[in-house]
Amino acid sequence: MRNLPPFGDRQWHLYNLRLDPIEVNDLAATKPDVVKSLTTAYADYIKQHSVVEVPDGYSVIEQAKNNMARGDH
Repeated sequence: MRNLPPFGDRQWHLYNLRLDPIEVNDLAATKPDVVKSLTTAYADYIKQHSVVEVPDGYSVIEQAKNNMARGDH
């Protein structure tokens, strides 16, 4: 789940993209059953496909620096 600051708030959001394509009205609070169902499905997908989630504190820039310093790029 790439929802880390500064781009995300680590919270699940729910939008009706057909009616709200610019994601103004978060429906998560009014439809907790849908959020629960989707987060459960996501957790199942993670397990089935051995997805490695982005760790806390991950920085694309710092990772790029580390990769360059190793010299195996």
